[in-house]
Amino acid sequence: MAEVKLVIRVYFVDDSFKTLAVNSNISAKDLAMNVVAEKIELQQKETFALFYYKNGECRCLDDDEQPCKLMVHETVGSDADFQKYIGEKMEWEKLKKEWEKDSKIVFKRRVFLKHKAIPREQDKFLHYSYIQAVADVRDGTYPCSQSAAIELAGLQMQVTFGDHNKKVHVAGFLKDKIGRFIPAPLLQSNRKLDDWEKDIFNEHARITGIKKEDAMLHYLNHVRNWSFYGSTFWSVQTVNKDTANLPDQVVLAVNSNGIQLLKLGTKEPILTQRYADIYSWAYKRNAFAFVSGVLSKQKFQFATPHGKDIARTLQAYVEILLEERKKDGRIN
Repeated sequence: MAEVKLVIRVYFVDDSFKTLAVNSNISAKDLAMNVVAEKIELQQKETFALFYYKNGECRCLDDDEQPCKLMVHETVGSDADFQKYIGEKMEWEKLKKEWEKDSKIVFKRRVFLKHKAIPREQDKFLHYSYIQAVADVRDGTYPCSQSAAIELAGLQMQVTFGDHNKKVHVAGFLKDKIGRFIPAPLLQSNRKLDDWEKDIFNEHARITGIKKEDAMLHYLNHVRNWSFYGSTFWSVQTVNKDTANLPDQVVLAVNSNGIQLLKLGTKEPILTQRYADIYSWAYKRNAFAFVSGVLSKQKFQFATPHGKDIARTLQAYVEILLEERKKDGRIN
């Protein structure tokens, strides 16, 4: 019997998407690496993965998860008859319409190696890294000062519109677009649109002549200097706050350096544990813990429903960093 094909949408962080006909039992890894990456002609695909978004929350899909089954079970229920939807086109279309009200599958970077520069000639990798950085700045995932936001907005204007044109880029030009260029938290201030536009246009005019790809690189190089660039963040509850000397709630970040514990809201660093200093980690349904220290070990325990995702993200970084060391000849 021929494998049934289902039509699904896979989104990117800028809300663009590809419509794909895929095998009903395709795995998340196969869909990401062998379908989406090929469709968008992305060669440097190892650091990308598929994420499940629902109502502003997201998690990375396990390699062996089946996105089509996920769509059915999350929309109808875990006891739904999957065969009903793969056998009837109308049923699948109805389910997709319901699914898309609050859910989507997103293809984006999962792992960021801060020590590795992004080559200009890798245009696809550059593009998808850039749009993800813009999204993380825009929604406040990366805290950003007003001056940095204006500098980044100028670069984004150059990427989006080309050189500054004083006949086109006039007062009111960004009226319906300002949220695409300035981080949401900064827009909550009482600063007027005219003031934002004036500063952004001045910055945009200052960099006239910069090519689109170079503007993308400048943008990425700016945010790559931030300590939390490329981090995945989870708000967690500290269980052993007295022995760990931590606040009740912290933001736990995982990146290419290791684990960072940050202040809730501001994301100011409290503690950084590099991979070389992390002895072990473990998770269960509503908890995550790690042990650090070489000579004297200390345990950090947190209550969180995201323990599995934290552990899997750590493992993804370790595997890629080890692979990098093998390529460099630092380990056999």
